[in-house]
Amino acid sequence: MPRTFIALALLWLAACSAAAEAPTPKPVPRMESLADDTVYGRKGPSREHAVDWVYARKGLPVRVVDESAGYRKVEDPAGGSVWIHESKLAAKQTVFVRGATARGVVLLAAPRPQAKPLARMQNGVVAGVVQCVGGWRKVSVEGREGWVDVDALWGATGCDAPG
Repeated sequence: MPRTFIALALLWLAACSAAAEAPTPKPVPRMESLADDTVYGRKGPSREHAVDWVYARKGLPVRVVDESAGYRKVEDPAGGSVWIHESKLAAKQTVFVRGATARGVVLLAAPRPQAKPLARMQNGVVAGVVQCVGGWRKVSVEGREGWVDVDALWGATGCDAPG
């Protein structure tokens, strides 16, 4: 009886381990964002791996490039690559402003270069994506909405916006 019990327990553990290793049905690569104000980026896909980076920016967009046992390997807007636990990521699409000039990016009233300027967003601003039209994203920042060319944004690939 004890040998049978041990064999069954080992089979159960192996099945659980295999299930934990199974990837999600979501595509890789994909964009997600940080779900909390403090998120630890690790050197590998477990708590046993050292913390390589501490993010302190809820909503920061990250690109998921790999999955393993409840962890996601992500790339951030600065080019860093770390492993983050899946519970610290959100499916909400956000973007990171990375304009070509130090003056940032102009938020426009419509998705065209000649549209009326509404505001200027500094490089490094994180914005929520509201709508997509071709190479333009309607973004929301602190209650303001407007249009920005995707070339001025990091993380604007694809469109999971509600609009």
